[in-house]
Amino acid sequence: MSSNLPKMGFPYDEMKLTTLFSHPAYRDGDIVVDCESVRKVLGEPFRFQGHELLRPFIYNSVVTSIDGKIAFLDAPEGPLIASKNHYDPTGALTDWWLLNLLRSSADAILFGANTLRSEPTATGHIYDQTLEDARIAKGLSPVPINVIPTLDGTDIPFDHKEFACGEIPVVFYTVLNALDRLKEHFPDMVVLGPYGSPDEVTFDDFVVDPAQKYAMICGHGHLPDPHIAMRMLHKMGIKRLLVESPMMTHLFLEERLMDELFINISCLYVGGDALSIGKRGNSFTSKVHPHTELIHLSMHSPHFMYTRHRLME
Repeated sequence: MSSNLPKMGFPYDEMKLTTLFSHPAYRDGDIVVDCESVRKVLGEPFRFQGHELLRPFIYNSVVTSIDGKIAFLDAPEGPLIASKNHYDPTGALTDWWLLNLLRSSADAILFGANTLRSEPTATGHIYDQTLEDARIAKGLSPVPINVIPTLDGTDIPFDHKEFACGEIPVVFYTVLNALDRLKEHFPDMVVLGPYGSPDEVTFDDFVVDPAQKYAMICGHGHLPDPHIAMRMLHKMGIKRLLVESPMMTHLFLEERLMDELFINISCLYVGGDALSIGKRGNSFTSKVHPHTELIHLSMHSPHFMYTRHRLME
């Protein structure tokens, strides 16, 4: 059954992408989303490879300027890097649609409290009805589980629509320090953990209730352990996790948890001290840093490109 959350129409014929490069690995995966709108834009079904690890397959989504900036200093909303591309507004709309495609492919999506604060009316659901329908046809819930990290609960805007609509399953990814504050707002919250290591995660498999709130207590310290969190999500049946938070993307790269990167490039220049993906994290060194392999490159026009990378071992 479809959700009652807001939807919008998309001009699929105008958003059609031209493939510039496609690695053989791109076609090796299982078909995850296949419907007329996907075939109109991409020219083929959308695929993902699986893996045998005891965690979800993890991928991100971000749009950057040509110099790697993900927001303007004077207007920090991330989507503006796409929508302020005056030479290809349809390319910007395609970037938004691709995010919805990635959401429709995911069992869960992860984004930070900063996203909730900067986008007070946006929620983590799928805005294209055709993609939601294709997801449901694959046996998935209409809305992906929304995973929200917090250290102490003080950064969460509890009056956000995300928590009030009753159709979005929410799981907080946190530590014991945040539990009292979370329970002030959600007294019936289901608490999972704490667990001190991934191997300690032993709760029985269950189906997440969209009307319920959950807290994963990931470790015994002041910082949640991402490896414990990913084992917990695996136990909750999460096969694919979309990371929409730039900070968490950097953290997962540091922890060698990221499998693929979807990086769209809006051909505008920002410069200066504007935010980049890893700006708030520690830099990698010349000796130790992740490498990727390009597996797909497409374009809407000379002003907007869309890349897909896989992380090397």
